[in-house]
Amino acid sequence: MPRRREGPRRDPRSGVYFFDQYVGFKPQVRRVRITLRTKDPVRAQWLWEQEFRRQWSLFYGIRTPSSPGPVSLVDASREFVAHRREIKRIKEWRVLRFRLNIVLDI
Repeated sequence: MPRRREGPRRDPRSGVYFFDQYVGFKPQVRRVRITLRTKDPVRAQWLWEQEFRRQWSLFYGIRTPSSPGPVSLVDASREFVAHRREIKRIKEWRVLRFRLNIVLDI
């Protein structure tokens, strides 16, 4: 397996940077290639570091704070109503809560 250099790689034709890295240890090594969708080298370096951490956490099965578990519709609706309660009038968030309860019953 050839050794890849650390950091984002730049496509010479389009000028866009991408993540091209081997992740894992032998015999479970896999190559990951993902476009970073930027031509800015500073932003590309930051995105590359984020993607590198994410790929290794996926390889080891570690859950990161940026990847929360699945959220149920009931929990999401409660959080939404609580958020709207703080910024909207009482009538509006009560109507929202009523409509969401109808959806949750279905």
